[in-house]
Amino acid sequence: MTRKERPTVLVIDGMSGHAGGIEEAFVQAGMEVLRACGDQEGLDLFFSAQPDVVLLGTAMPVLAPWEVCRRIRGVSSVPIIVLADRASEAELLHAFNLGADEYLASTTHPALLVARTEALLRRAPRQVRQLARRVIQAGDIHIDLLSRQARLRGNLLPLSAKKFDLLAYLACHVGEVVTHRELARQIWGSEQATKMACLAVYVRHLRCCIEEDPHRPKRILTVRGIGYRLVANPVGSPSPRPGLTRRRQARAPGDTS
Repeated sequence: MTRKERPTVLVIDGMSGHAGGIEEAFVQAGMEVLRACGDQEGLDLFFSAQPDVVLLGTAMPVLAPWEVCRRIRGVSSVPIIVLADRASEAELLHAFNLGADEYLASTTHPALLVARTEALLRRAPRQVRQLARRVIQAGDIHIDLLSRQARLRGNLLPLSAKKFDLLAYLACHVGEVVTHRELARQIWGSEQATKMACLAVYVRHLRCCIEEDPHRPKRILTVRGIGYRLVANPVGSPSPRPGLTRRRQARAPGDTS
């Protein structure tokens, strides 16, 4: 088996002690193991290495592990295994709602962890998986998922965290209709009615940031009763005038980012 053919496992977390046994077990199974000590390093390595599976621990120095899971799932169909010992039932449900494929205790025997990983890889072969992109170009909208910056025709957009997530997910599916439920699940990890109502508010404020006329949107189109569709390079949409997006921007309820 060549290096290119070997499945790559990315371990994100400071799982000292048990990590050595995990790494040895994967290597013996013919896999390559990459280690990241925290969330930011893990995301950077994820985009650069394009691993075949991600093992996600719950001890993160900056971001919550569920946020790391959400960001990865938003751009890739790579299998994600959460390793945790004291996660509550609500936290685990949240992780699954955000796209985790499996949950195992971090003390799981390495051989069992390898077996579960191999099972996930068989169900998600490399050739049919959606590869992660660090940079998304949707017409004249340029999005860097690692630095979390979005630009419209070269102009930096002053987006809060949730509005960035909304724009990024729509851009990942540019030209496609994304349902209300899918957007709510991706951004909040929930399809509750309150989140669905918040979604409409965030879409309205995002339009204020990227549309020339938010009341007659040409970029983010509503598909009534279903969801929204992002249009790349709509006809007749010049670049916003300097400072226009800042004056228009308003925060959605609870949006403190």
